[in-house]
Amino acid sequence: MQGDQRLYEIAYREAVDLLYCQAIQEPSACQWLILPLGYLWRHTLELQLKMAIGRALEIAGRDFDKKDKQRLHVHKLLPLWQFTKEQLEMIGVCTAPLGVEDFERLLGDVDVLDPEATGFRFHAARSGEPSLSPRDRAVDLENFHAVFGELYTFVDCLNEELMNILNHVRP
Repeated sequence: MQGDQRLYEIAYREAVDLLYCQAIQEPSACQWLILPLGYLWRHTLELQLKMAIGRALEIAGRDFDKKDKQRLHVHKLLPLWQFTKEQLEMIGVCTAPLGVEDFERLLGDVDVLDPEATGFRFHAARSGEPSLSPRDRAVDLENFHAVFGELYTFVDCLNEELMNILNHVRP
């Protein structure tokens, strides 16, 4: 399962890079490409967080129970991160020295920008309220990409550390 999940995460991450390169080469497209870029970044982070949760559970020798599966069935990044942190604490991985405050602040900013985790995908929320609109605001694409890149790097390093732990735990 983890191997297949990693392939999806890699595919979405590669798509981010390809689309970003296209966007910066065609400045007139930047305004519109922010929507698929946001979706790809957000989904990549979601997959990474879910992968970290699975690895932490594997290290703890646990399978996903019904409650775990319910908590995984969300798309909001901050709740997924809270679940990840709980699993890390359970296996003794301390997140305090990792720069977690900045990471959590940035994830919170993403959740404020897209509170229903659908704004990058759909023109309207389930409530019928309009979602994000690139017409409503100018977006600094380079900064947007850099911030998501930092979030990605943080969770990617965390997943690498969990893999190192798993490699020592597995028989």
